[in-house]
Amino acid sequence: GKEVYEDFGDAKLAKYQRILWDTFEKPHKSALAKYISLLSISLVLLSTVGMCLNTMPSFRHYDSRNQPMDNPNLALIEAVCISWFTIEYLLRLAGAPGKLAFLKQSMNVIDALAIAPYYVSLMFFEDPETISIPVVAMGPGFSLDPNLTTTTSLAPTNATIVEAEEGGGVF
Repeated sequence: GKEVYEDFGDAKLAKYQRILWDTFEKPHKSALAKYISLLSISLVLLSTVGMCLNTMPSFRHYDSRNQPMDNPNLALIEAVCISWFTIEYLLRLAGAPGKLAFLKQSMNVIDALAIAPYYVSLMFFEDPETISIPVVAMGPGFSLDPNLTTTTSLAPTNATIVEAEEGGGVF
C-alpha cells in the first residue's frame, strides 16, 4: 500500500521527530523499528501471562494479616512492562506529527486507558492490594469513632469496617 504523507513541519527537530515516529509506528521502516515492535508485542504477552498467573492460587502470596496479595515477582514483571508501555506511549506522542490527532485515535486512547490504572493505584493507594482509610478522614466536620478504619481491595471483593485497636470486631 501507499504510505500516508505526514507533515512534521520544518522546525529544527522535525527530522528527529520523523525518525522517532517511524521507529515506533512503522516496524517496516528499519531493523530497529522491527525489534522495538517485537519487544512491545512480547511484553504485552508477558504482561498478560503474568496477570493470569497472579490469579492462580499456587502463585498467590499472603501479607502479615494473611490477606492475599500480588506475587512480588509477578508484580515486578508488571512494573517493568508498564514502564515500557509508558515510555513507548510517550515517545510515540513526542514523535506524532499531530499531537491532538494522536491522542484522539482509538488505539492510543486504549493504550492510555490500559496503563492509567497502574499509576492511579500508585498515586492513591499506599499498598495496591489493601488500603486502610480512617473513616474520620472523610471530610471536615464529619465525626465518627477515630478507631474505625475502612479496608478495601482493588480487586472486586468486599469492603469491611474494622476497629483499629486490638480486640475490635469485624462488622
